[in-house]
Amino acid sequence: HEVAGFSAVLDVFHSEPWRRDRLHANHAYLKHGLDALGYNVSASKAQIIALEPGDIRQTTALRDALEKRGVFGAIFFPPATPEKRCLIRFTVNCGLTRQDLDRIIEVCADIREEVGMAEWRSTKRKSTGGTKSETAHGETRKGSSRSHILGDWMNRRQLDRKGRSDV
Repeated sequence: HEVAGFSAVLDVFHSEPWRRDRLHANHAYLKHGLDALGYNVSASKAQIIALEPGDIRQTTALRDALEKRGVFGAIFFPPATPEKRCLIRFTVNCGLTRQDLDRIIEVCADIREEVGMAEWRSTKRKSTGGTKSETAHGETRKGSSRSHILGDWMNRRQLDRKGRSDV
């Protein structure tokens, strides 16, 4: 069933390229808007845009502030994330209007002080232009990660349309 669903999605992408174009445009618009507000969204490369407040307390405060204003995202706490790198992720899609995206940006602008965005570790990394990433134990490492490798692999994959197999 999963293969059939995946195949149907690829058929839609192939026959309706405007959806893919709109998805990319929506992602770029929201990412640019959040970046301009000071949110560190540099790691967001696909339709997922993550805000990284830090620990559970900071992330819960962000979630509450967003939800109080009608904006919802998926929340990730340990063990799904390192202890001090909890996330709220927005999933962008082609069905969002410019008005929807502007509303998210407006809410995120309004809550910056309330949620202490200037004190988030991710904000501080952005303002210092840090290129290192931290491990779950607070160590730093440069460069690639497993998700980067997986992303590169996914970008290079092609689907053999006749045999429905990866080549």
